[in-house]
Amino acid sequence: WFLSALAMTLLWMMVSLFSFAPALSVPSLDANPLDEDTAQHVQITYLGNMAQSSGAVCLDGSVPAYHLLPGASNSWHISLEGGGWCDSVVSCANRAKGHWGSSIYMQSPTGFGGSLSNDASVNPNFFNWTQVFVRYCDGASFTADVEEPLVSSSGQVLYFRGKRILRAVIDDLRSKGLSNATQVLLSGCSAGGLSTILHCNDVQSLLDPGVTLKCLSDAGFFINTSDPGGHYLMSKLYKDVVSLHKLENTLDQSCIGDSNGDATKCFFPEIMKAYVKPPLFLLNAAYDSWQLEHGLNLSRDSYNSCISYSSCPPVELLQGFRASMLDALSGGWSSLALYINACFTHCQATWDATWNIPKINGKATQSVGDWYFERTAQPEQAIDCAYPCNPTCIQQA
Repeated sequence: WFLSALAMTLLWMMVSLFSFAPALSVPSLDANPLDEDTAQHVQITYLGNMAQSSGAVCLDGSVPAYHLLPGASNSWHISLEGGGWCDSVVSCANRAKGHWGSSIYMQSPTGFGGSLSNDASVNPNFFNWTQVFVRYCDGASFTADVEEPLVSSSGQVLYFRGKRILRAVIDDLRSKGLSNATQVLLSGCSAGGLSTILHCNDVQSLLDPGVTLKCLSDAGFFINTSDPGGHYLMSKLYKDVVSLHKLENTLDQSCIGDSNGDATKCFFPEIMKAYVKPPLFLLNAAYDSWQLEHGLNLSRDSYNSCISYSSCPPVELLQGFRASMLDALSGGWSSLALYINACFTHCQATWDATWNIPKINGKATQSVGDWYFERTAQPEQAIDCAYPCNPTCIQQA
C-alpha cells in the first residue's frame, strides 16, 4: 500500500509540473506574484451560465474567473494575469489540467499587492480604485476565438476562446459598476503584459465613449532576438502559438496587413506598440530574467553573480540583450511612456517592494501615476543606465 501511495504521489507531482509549466518547459517566472503576506486577500468570482452559453470558456471548458476588490465606483484598475503560452496540442492539454487552463484549479483567495493594493502607503495613486485581477486560462494571451474545439491524443477537449473570455469578463464587470467608470487602467504582468498591448484597443471598444482608458504593460515587452547559437526561440514559440490558436484571424488586422500577412510579427510588442491607440506605458527590466532564460537561453546560475553586483561572466551577452531591447523600443513614438530599469527581474507592478523601491534618477515606478494623471507635459521615457549602475534593484527569487 505504501509503495502504491508513494508512486501515485510522484506521478501527481510530475503531472503538476507539466501542467503548470509554460510552453518552453522550464521553471516558470510567471507564477502569480500577488500572494504577499501583507496583501489584501480577495475571493474568486466565477462567470456563470452566460459565459458558457457564449462559448467563453477556459482551455478545458470550465468557466473563466476574476477577483474583484471594490473601491471608487468611477475608477477601475483591471489587471490581466500572466502565465506563459501553450504552443502545441500536448502543452495545451497539460495546461488544461492546471490553473492556467482551468478555473477548477484556481487559487482563492489571492492577495492584491503593488499596483492592486488598497494600502495608500503602497499604492498612493490607485489605492482607492476598484481593483480587478482577471485569471488567465486560455494559453494565448486572451487572443484566440476558434469555434470548433480540438481533441488531443489523450482525449482532452481544448477550447481556444481567450478573446471571448475577455469580452465576457468586461461585460460581467459592466453589470457590477464598470459601466459607471470614467477612468480605467488596464494592466498585466508578463503574458498578461503582452495581453495589455494586444487588447488595449479591444477594451477601449468595450467601454462607453468618453471613458479615459490607459494601458500599462509590466514585463510584457518580449523581443525577437537570438540566443548565442543564433536560434530565435521567442519567434519560434510565437509562430507556433499563432498557428495553433489561429491568431491570424484575431490579431490586429491593420498590423497583419502592414506585415505582409505575417501574423507572428503582430504578436510581438515591438511591432504592435505602433497600433495601440490609447496611451501606453511600458514597465520592463532591461535584463528581464524570464527573457534571459527563455529567449537568450541563459541559465540563471550563469548570471547569478551579476545579480549581486560581483563578477559577471556573461556580461557581453547581457549588454547585447539590453541593446536589442532598447532598439526594439525605439521608433519615435513620443506618446509612449517608458520605465526601463537595469534590474534582473520579471514583473514589478504587482509586488509591494518592486512597485516602490527600484528607482531611476531617484524616481520609482509611481511615475505611472504621473503618466496616468498627466502631471508632466510629455510622457516620461525613463531608461536606466547599463548594469551595474543601479543599486536600488530588488531581485525576486
